[in-house]
Amino acid sequence: MYNPDALKKAYDKKAANVNDINNLLGKDDNLIFNHNGILMPGDNIEQPDSEAKLLKYLHKLEINQVKYLIGKMYDLEKDGLLLDAGCGSGGSSILIHNAKKCKIEGYTLSPEQAKVGNRTAKKYGIEGFVKFEVGNILYFEEKCYNKFDYIYASENTEHLTDLRLMFSEFGKVTKSAGVLIIVAWCATKGERGMIIKKQVDEHYLTDIHTIEEYINIGCDSDWEITEVDDMTELTAPYWEARLKSENVTGSEKFMYEGFNANRMQYCMFKFKKKNNLTQ
Repeated sequence: MYNPDALKKAYDKKAANVNDINNLLGKDDNLIFNHNGILMPGDNIEQPDSEAKLLKYLHKLEINQVKYLIGKMYDLEKDGLLLDAGCGSGGSSILIHNAKKCKIEGYTLSPEQAKVGNRTAKKYGIEGFVKFEVGNILYFEEKCYNKFDYIYASENTEHLTDLRLMFSEFGKVTKSAGVLIIVAWCATKGERGMIIKKQVDEHYLTDIHTIEEYINIGCDSDWEITEVDDMTELTAPYWEARLKSENVTGSEKFMYEGFNANRMQYCMFKFKKKNNLTQ
């Protein structure tokens, strides 16, 4: 069950802990992520021979994930305004702005994450273009309606029980030409898939959904699906590498098992608002 207070507390704690793995990975460039890494298609898996090298490699895979998804944003214009919905500590927004030069507003439940994100934007000299604030992506204020050209929601919709409400809110805050990209861990059916889902949900305070739920509920709302990209094989090596780290968190074994055995999937969904489609 979606619990914003519990999520706020959990991510405030993570953001403030210098020894949290997300902070360890981003300590050199101040780019903090709360998402999977991926092996770029065609790249070979590396075998770092020390913890320091392994952490750098994991961070490279995190950055790969954002770069890969920026490639899906070919229709994001320089003068566009992007909502980073569930922005975490802001690492993705920094990279997206640097690549696309658009303005970005990030929303997170965690005041600590928003603080980290704004501090990082200032360090990169882009605080006039990228800003982070505390907000709930299920309940936008009316001032946000019809405001954004693009929404990017990477690995946060897993926390939401009510996808129908989410798609409805995203529809309210996007313009008529709105585009929505969601990146999510997805549950699979079957006994082993349900076991993995239970482990993931208990560890990460999530309620992960199936691919079909994202597509069907989105298309029943204001959205039309335009692309689905299964990145499961690309993310399994990231979790395999994390298994070898001295900074394991307890989720690595079942996350790797889930993705490696296809008992959980890692997908990108790209949607377009229906009223912008050519009939």
